Amino acid sequence: MRWTIYLVVLANIVWFAWHYRQPPAAPVSAESTEGVANLVLLSERQAAAATRPPAAEPASRVVPSDAPASACYTVGPFEARRVALGAQERLSSGGLETSLRVDDSAQRDGYWVLLPPFPTRAEAMRAIDGLKQKSVSDYFLVAAGESKNGVSLGVFSERARAERRRREMRQLGFAPALEKVQLPDRKIWLDGTAPQDRSMQDVLMPLRTDYPGLRHESVPCPPVE
Repeated sequence: MRWTIYLVVLANIVWFAWHYRQPPAAPVSAESTEGVANLVLLSERQAAAATRPPAAEPASRVVPSDAPASACYTVGPFEARRVALGAQERLSSGGLETSLRVDDSAQRDGYWVLLPPFPTRAEAMRAIDGLKQKSVSDYFLVAAGESKNGVSLGVFSERARAERRRREMRQLGFAPALEKVQLPDRKIWLDGTAPQDRSMQDVLMPLRTDYPGLRHESVPCPPVE
């Protein structure tokens, strides 16, 4: 029993001696806390947000005041696409880029030569057989509309040509009529943009010899997207 008490006392002495000989804990430096988030109270975060200056809005794009003003125009009209493409190439070589536009809104007078409508389709077909016997190939049967069962012998943009066609048919023994009709007047224009300080008269002057009747008109520019 006595030896047991001695052993307990000796063990306590050894533990106290070991405990008091340990070096003190090193203070935590700022470097050792790198990457560790600081604890911030909600009230502190709200106060910081209230005192933070508002973010600056991005500055709007300002067009330089010395940028050259431009105007939109259209050049034409041209009767054929190939002619318009030739003029477009000439303008492009002069530094003016254009786009081709087809306008079908206008109308012009036309002249229709035809055998007036027959009472029945069968009678119209007999008239066509008579045309074939006279070696006439330029015709077609009108299948609908006010001239149904008539036989068309051609539509012309010039009255003189229509009159000549009617005389030819009369000489073959037929009695064609001549009617005035409205035809689409297709025109081709070149639309583009050019600096206002550039005279379009000077630009178009070299083209007027090759393109009689050529003119240009100012048009509203399309809105900038």
